[in-house]
Amino acid sequence: MKYFLILVALLLSSTGYSQQKGPTDIRPEIEAKIRVLVSKSAAKFNDRLKKQNLNTDEIEFKLDTFEINHYMSESLKVDYSTLGMRKAVHQAAEAYDNLLNKYYKKLNQKLKPGDKAALLTAQRAWLTYRDAELSFKGTLGKSHYSGGGTIETLIQSSFYLDMIKKRVVELFEHYGSIGRGIH
Repeated sequence: MKYFLILVALLLSSTGYSQQKGPTDIRPEIEAKIRVLVSKSAAKFNDRLKKQNLNTDEIEFKLDTFEINHYMSESLKVDYSTLGMRKAVHQAAEAYDNLLNKYYKKLNQKLKPGDKAALLTAQRAWLTYRDAELSFKGTLGKSHYSGGGTIETLIQSSFYLDMIKKRVVELFEHYGSIGRGIH
């Protein structure tokens, strides 16, 4: 439900723009402009984070996720068509998948050699769960259950994005808890 509410919020946030002109495909020059905007916003966000009492890992994680979410938001302002939304969510999911790998590796590096197998087992179990849950969600997305329509592909994509975001946060929290006695 959370992912669907996020999708609705994104749709509603772009309606003012949509009344002025239609969605625009994100061509390379538009993508470059979005990347510059995101980079500038990330630099400002980084400045604000440095003023807080955060360690470098927390700052890095917050910047990583900020950039993905901000890029997706800016992309949706430009191309808020169904296809544009699917592309934006897919790109965000790919970026979070990269973060999942990044924070898995960081966590693995912090673990003692004898404890790495436990992380590997947990990650494999999560991947199995993820795949099974996505398969079941696909079943529920069939037209005889959901009514069908193009919104179903967005719901599916948003569901996957939400799942992978949660796992990235979990891995980062595990990583951050080592050495602080928080488990």
